[in-house]
Amino acid sequence: MVVVTLTSCPPRLRGDITKWLMEIHTGVYVGKISARVRDELWERICGNIQNGTATMTYSAQNEQRLAFRIHNTTREIHDLEGIHLVFRPDEKEFAILGSDNSKKRNRIGESPMESVSSNLLPESYVVIDLETSGLDAKKDRIIEIGALKVKRKKIVEEFCCLINIERSLPKIVVDITGITDALLEEEGIGIYDGLKNLNIFVEKYPLIGHNITFDLEFLQQAFNRTQISWTGGAQYYDLLQISREKFKGLGSYRLKDLKRMFSINSEPDHRGLADCYAIFGLLEMFRVMK
Repeated sequence: MVVVTLTSCPPRLRGDITKWLMEIHTGVYVGKISARVRDELWERICGNIQNGTATMTYSAQNEQRLAFRIHNTTREIHDLEGIHLVFRPDEKEFAILGSDNSKKRNRIGESPMESVSSNLLPESYVVIDLETSGLDAKKDRIIEIGALKVKRKKIVEEFCCLINIERSLPKIVVDITGITDALLEEEGIGIYDGLKNLNIFVEKYPLIGHNITFDLEFLQQAFNRTQISWTGGAQYYDLLQISREKFKGLGSYRLKDLKRMFSINSEPDHRGLADCYAIFGLLEMFRVMK
């Protein structure tokens, strides 16, 4: 199945598309075509739509069973642990920390961050993983911070705290993490104290996480809201990117799937400290694998 949505579509192109797809609403085309025809049609759309915009959604052999293409639009496709989502910048600012086009936004508190080549993995670092109340760093909140301090490839200290956000969690978050409103109320601390303690724990060590830009964006928003300055290290490494570079063609690069594929025993999934142990185990395994 293929769905194409167009705006400001020239009449000639509109007529061309209806040779293969049915126009079910103005600018919305649906149909079932082969991958070859789909690719050729997309090239034709991009080459003839002029100043219009185009989005194509189609069936794919991936975890979502869907893939996306966009053209001439401010929307952006982002990969969240193997799940591809399309965001509008005015709905969700998703700055990729360390990228050239986000230098005005790529900071936690006052400290600029930079991605470092996976070929230069340090022997001492801090693994970090967050659990959050949703995917939107502006609207949602951190509910758990987990971290491990590693010196000379050995874990020497751990850090974990629940954050009481004083609002109800969505059911899907409770189902995925096992974290409940009652647990946050009973054991959670305020975000201000959580960030202060994280600063002390991290010191100046580089950070390592899985899809770490997601975690850094939430930390950035939290530090900005609390007006606390980030005093930790200014470099980070992403296990998601490292695994994609080292093992091309895996069906999924989600952390729980990497754990299964490489026999890393760390339970439960989607809890800050447990995920940190999984990230550490995978990273050190990947370090020695050819």
